Amino acid sequence: MRITICLLLVGLSAVGTSRAADKVLQSWDFSKTSDTLGWTAASSIDGFGVRDGALSGTLAADVFRLVSPLFEIKAQPSQYVEVELKTDADGTAQMYFSNTTDPPYGGFRPALYVGFGVTGDGKFHTYRLFPFWQEQGKIIHIRLDPPGKHFAIRSVRIMQRESASDSWLWEFSNTLRGWLVSGGVDPSATPTAAGVRIRGTRDTALISPILDLDPTAYPWVTVRIQSDTAQTAELRWATSQTSGFRAIPIRLAGDGRMHNYALNISECRDWSGKILALAVSPTESSEPGSLVLQSVKLGQTPLGPPELQ
Repeated sequence: MRITICLLLVGLSAVGTSRAADKVLQSWDFSKTSDTLGWTAASSIDGFGVRDGALSGTLAADVFRLVSPLFEIKAQPSQYVEVELKTDADGTAQMYFSNTTDPPYGGFRPALYVGFGVTGDGKFHTYRLFPFWQEQGKIIHIRLDPPGKHFAIRSVRIMQRESASDSWLWEFSNTLRGWLVSGGVDPSATPTAAGVRIRGTRDTALISPILDLDPTAYPWVTVRIQSDTAQTAELRWATSQTSGFRAIPIRLAGDGRMHNYALNISECRDWSGKILALAVSPTESSEPGSLVLQSVKLGQTPLGPPELQ
């Protein structure tokens, strides 16, 4: 996932499955066929084909490059991709996307991809990816580059979220409030009475429903978080003017107590256009992290009670 970091001084202020309501735009289910369903190998892969209910193969040279057949969907910020994949090596996979077949690279471009960590334990895992590719206008094919020497893909689905939100305040006691977890290696988001516990690496994020917010009306974002470890989390957002996410680091106190972290997000030049989604990641590291998110609030000023330092 392409993430641009906005550096601010942030202080303590004063996986799942698809949801039933979401729409399937494109689907390739190899568990129900012996056909590759139009997918092709753009690199040297031995035994490329469908067997045991999955598209699979063994790397002969270079890296895996698996290209979908052509299709066409209007690119929207509310779309996400689910990949049910197993591989024999931990690492980072890439999903490239494109609105053209023009050379070079068959239409794919180095900057237009989502990276996600994968578990190489030889078991199937479902990875949910939010490309925020709306800037492309349309999407006509995707490419998957998994790590390792052996891969198997059971299914690929392009989904459309049907729910949207005009909220500016979310409290997470025993609920996700319509937010979805995305990411690579074993992401989780568990509602508790204190808030939603998010676990995972920097590839993990809890992502809001689709928004349509004027950033000038909300120069501040206040997040209330508890962490047992001094670590750096991230607040991320998607905007109508660019693909992917922007991010602000949040330096968390590791004292096991809830704190308000006030972010003057208007200082970031990419807090512009229309704000399409927010997200919270538990860490900026490739090592797993954990936190409890109690609330996210947008406003003209920092929200919540002041805290003595």
